[in-house]
Amino acid sequence: MTEKKASGLLGPASLDALLAGLIDYAGLFPPAALDMKTAVANYARYLGGPYARALGRFVLPVSRFAEFEAAFERVQAVEPWGLSALLGASPDSDLMAIEHFNRRHAQRACVDVIEVKANTSHEISQIRGCIRGTITPYFEIRPFDCAELLQTIHHVRGRAKIRTGGVTPDAFPSSEAVAGFIGDCAKHGIALKATAGLHHPVRGVKSLTYEPQAPTGNMHGFLNVFLATVTRPGANNAELLRVTKSTGKWKAETLISSTPQIRFQADHDGNILYECPGGYCEFRCADAANWHAGNTLVVVRHAAEHPVGSDAADGIWRDRFGCVWLKSTVDLKYQCPGDTRAVAPQKESIVGPGSAFISELEDGSIVIPSFGKLAIGRPGNFRVITALNGYPGAINTVLMKFHAADWKKVEVTPDAKAFSTASPSCASWKAQRAEVVFRGNPAGEFDGELVGIHFR
Repeated sequence: MTEKKASGLLGPASLDALLAGLIDYAGLFPPAALDMKTAVANYARYLGGPYARALGRFVLPVSRFAEFEAAFERVQAVEPWGLSALLGASPDSDLMAIEHFNRRHAQRACVDVIEVKANTSHEISQIRGCIRGTITPYFEIRPFDCAELLQTIHHVRGRAKIRTGGVTPDAFPSSEAVAGFIGDCAKHGIALKATAGLHHPVRGVKSLTYEPQAPTGNMHGFLNVFLATVTRPGANNAELLRVTKSTGKWKAETLISSTPQIRFQADHDGNILYECPGGYCEFRCADAANWHAGNTLVVVRHAAEHPVGSDAADGIWRDRFGCVWLKSTVDLKYQCPGDTRAVAPQKESIVGPGSAFISELEDGSIVIPSFGKLAIGRPGNFRVITALNGYPGAINTVLMKFHAADWKKVEVTPDAKAFSTASPSCASWKAQRAEVVFRGNPAGEFDGELVGIHFR
């Protein structure tokens, strides 16, 4: 097979410069999961195609170097291939293998990027200290509570990596987590890459693999993620953009200018809510869809007192009964139809420290997890589980199922101790007043669903 490098531009010079080398090729990994021979042949063909300028490096694990070398002998590279190598459990030996590989293939292929998972600043510093030459490291870290890790990555002049999906619904981080990670990288001046799950331009419910009966879930769109990364670092304001496709071309139009960088949330009636000074604002999705240049998007402002500790990342949310919830990580308020102001559910004592999530079940029940507490119910009628009435202190993560393909990962408590006596298929904790039933593996993070909360 003969490779021919395409020389044509992707479009205007500015667009060509923007997209050049932007998309790495990961055909070895799900959902494609191709064999090495096919993946190498595909990459060689793409390098000779009309979009070659947008093609980045060939991604492969260090452990599969031998397979790659055998398949690579079947193609004739006109110029050296750029490779991105994934390190395994032994970074030291993998880095040595990369050095030997580059010596053997200096004229045809070169590993000039590595990707490695890291959980601590010490791991990042240790791995960085072992890298020789001009290899660029990407450290895959968790997309939340990562300020210290990002500071270390900045200090060692590395780059960050976020995993934006997988082959199961729970592998996809929330939009808020992705946006927060991008913003934190911008604050530290760190380049980043996103991996997995970005197979469609716009966010939506899609099949997670190519199998006939594959599970579905909300997948992030690569346009959504890409547009999020082009916000000016350190900017206090942003623009609300509408991205549409017409006659095969994508177009971005500004609907609202100078909008504080906040979280947008859709309600059940097709309205978009977001925080604004003195309360919250909303506009209709239909109005945004039918908007035309020169018109003004109708935005309705509501006065409301924000909860303690509220900031732009906490957001506004309206449930199916019309109650608007205003929350922060330390406080929570709600305002239902007929209420003159937002009130805190202090009498119900439903909020503990670290209440980072609020969710709605199919029957309209509101679930509020926090450290040491788990509340479920409606305003004025919440039931609360604590350690005194059966709250399982060993649980650190729960996956809650709302619809067939809508899963949410909820942090409940930092205590990760496991119950050794619990059944591996269904764990049930009973107490005088409450019974919490989870389906999954109680020895670690739950990969099942919250079956129910039953009060007696």
